[in-house]
Amino acid sequence: MKEDPIKAKAFDEAHTRVARWGRNHPGAKELNDYTNGQQLLGVFSVVSNAILSTIALIYLARMFQWRYITSVVFATGLGMLVADMLSGFVHWFADSYGTIDLPVVGKVLFTINVHTPKCIGCELYPVGHG
Repeated sequence: MKEDPIKAKAFDEAHTRVARWGRNHPGAKELNDYTNGQQLLGVFSVVSNAILSTIALIYLARMFQWRYITSVVFATGLGMLVADMLSGFVHWFADSYGTIDLPVVGKVLFTINVHTPKCIGCELYPVGHG
């Protein structure tokens, strides 16, 4: 069965005027009130983190001893597992119970993590034609 091109064009025009997710979503625009100083601080933080992490890795590489390889591999795997579980729990909790109106942390949480519980799957399962 062929799609009607006129209906498809009308559907596209009707659904592309208001962004449903991403930086053009009205909620994301409301939360995006960063000043130039805040943006500069963010760039400084990323650059300084990269420099300090590189220095730390160089020191770790210099002091590495092969006799501790099993402990290093085990600790790395366990650390990744715990970090993944905690991150998942925090995201689940924020998506299930968090709102932008939550006192003290609401605006901070949803400025950092822009999706809302209603739109968590929007990027994964966009509404398409027919």
